[in-house]
Amino acid sequence: MIPLSNKRDDTYIAGLSMGGYGAIRNDLKYHDTFGCIAGLSTALETESLVNRTNESPIFFMNRSFSEGVFGDLTKVVDSDMNPKWLVRKLAEEQLNIPKIYMACGDKDILLEANRDFRSYLKEIGIDVTYEEGPGGHDWDFWDQYIKKVLNWLPLEKNTVGINSGNVGFE
Repeated sequence: MIPLSNKRDDTYIAGLSMGGYGAIRNDLKYHDTFGCIAGLSTALETESLVNRTNESPIFFMNRSFSEGVFGDLTKVVDSDMNPKWLVRKLAEEQLNIPKIYMACGDKDILLEANRDFRSYLKEIGIDVTYEEGPGGHDWDFWDQYIKKVLNWLPLEKNTVGINSGNVGFE
């Protein structure tokens, strides 16, 4: 219904928290579709899912919730549900890996998971733009860093056809 570019270089995906996981996972799984990916406070905890119990007072940290989302948790690490597995496969097959931007607040509960993924990307030779700043897992941080995402995206490039144009911020 909305005429969008079908060019990989004009197509981006981004998200925050669980949406950040979805953006990174889907971007890597469908790497021929997306040229850039951004994740803010990304929920990158796939490797620890198998150790979850139902003891957490936070519903989405419970094993039963995780099983409802991912299925058999013992199979997540070595599957396309794990962004590390996906990016390793792309690197091994020398396929196009989209540009990656990540940011996380210094008081965010997901900070260590974001640092771990950033380190993994660098370890296997994948370029990633990574930033940390003051803040937690909240809209104050995300409102500030989505502007940085928009400035990071290659939106100033003029191409023939329909594209997003330049929506960057000063």
